[in-house]
Amino acid sequence: MFVKEQRFTKKKLLTAAIVIVCVAIAVLAFMLIINRVAADDGVVAEIPVRNLVDERIELINLLDRLAEVHWADFRPRARNYQIRQDDTFGEFAHHPAVLAMHNRTIFSSYQIALRLEISDGGVVLNQDFYNAMDTHTRRVLSELAQYINDFYVETGFGAFFKEHEEYFMQRSQNFMENVYVLLNFEWFSQFGLYPENMRIVVAPANSYFAFAAWYSERH
Repeated sequence: MFVKEQRFTKKKLLTAAIVIVCVAIAVLAFMLIINRVAADDGVVAEIPVRNLVDERIELINLLDRLAEVHWADFRPRARNYQIRQDDTFGEFAHHPAVLAMHNRTIFSSYQIALRLEISDGGVVLNQDFYNAMDTHTRRVLSELAQYINDFYVETGFGAFFKEHEEYFMQRSQNFMENVYVLLNFEWFSQFGLYPENMRIVVAPANSYFAFAAWYSERH
């Protein structure tokens, strides 16, 4: 009788163990399905974060900020970063690059910023963009680019930008987690725009300001 009860007890234990394993597998499968659905919805999926701050745009935004041009939203000292900008570069408010940006009559700030190339500690214009312009426009752009390069070098803007890369990553991650996941990319597809050919730039030099621009090789 004792032996029979022992065998029965082992059988029950084995059955219970099998049930527990099956339940665990079912729960794990359910969690994987939930996570997959959430990922497809763009809610829980882990989004790789990279620095969305563009040095060229920060540079041009700073020049506009110093020149107090275009938008009233440039001037408010809404963040410590902007306060540091003003404290660091305020003495250069009358630099030729600032005056040139203020007085220019061609191209928007972002058209200029996106045609700049920063390398080897300096700033130059994209050569293809420059070559496509007429003689007068080339002269104006060449002078403007030289002023911008001088500002970049003389003020140490490159070093200032690198010093704030951790802050830029924080701003980028905040955007990805709170804004990017809410974007309806299907809506953009009607215009032939997809995540693969779209680029998001976070510009902390701005205050309460945001917009979208259509960039093409011809414009």
